[in-house]
Amino acid sequence: MARKGWNVVVSNHRGLGGVSITSDCLYNGGWTEDVREVINYLHRKYPKAPMFCVGTSIGANILVKYLGEEGESTPLAGAASICSPWDLVVCDRFISRKLVQRFYDKALAFGLKGYAKLHQPVLARLANWEGIKKSRSIREFDHHATCIVAKYETVDTYYRRCSSASFVGNVSVPLLCISALDDPLCTREAIPWDECRANKNIVLATTQNGGHLAFFQGLTAGKLWYGDRTKSENV
Repeated sequence: MARKGWNVVVSNHRGLGGVSITSDCLYNGGWTEDVREVINYLHRKYPKAPMFCVGTSIGANILVKYLGEEGESTPLAGAASICSPWDLVVCDRFISRKLVQRFYDKALAFGLKGYAKLHQPVLARLANWEGIKKSRSIREFDHHATCIVAKYETVDTYYRRCSSASFVGNVSVPLLCISALDDPLCTREAIPWDECRANKNIVLATTQNGGHLAFFQGLTAGKLWYGDRTKSENV
């Protein structure tokens, strides 16, 4: 996008991108406060610039949830959601169903534990550190860390309240949603087909292939297919 002349800002989740956590807040699948702060800051600094936002994976879930929360109040002119999990309860059940999905589950849990280790002084004080170290799935990590820090009663409560599918109806700006039907993490079962069709602001595009954010192009896989799609939609 930068090569095409766009002014680009990348917003990392709290505690990622080499940035330390300096408060008792951590990011989670429904934490919209950080993206809201970034968008409002940019709007104040560049009030005449049309702004567009692209979210990928759990960031897509956060973006769509934010759009639903803000409705017509968002300063964004449009947005794109790429490979959103949509319904965290459905995806949680899906990821523990088959061997391939369970492999991804363990791999992602390993990554979350690495994230936790970077911020051990904070998490050891706020959450169940022993439980975090023993977590072998995303659900176990969320039980020992996310739910405690964000004060959700149960893991399913967290998943239900933070699923962006529940916020689709209130999206009030143009939103392009791209999901691959063979996504090994964000199952097609979670896609809110009817809700997207009912909202005139939303275009839902599904592809037969693409996996999870694996829309690569060319023999060297040096380009992402959805990059051109999002630029075209925003123009």
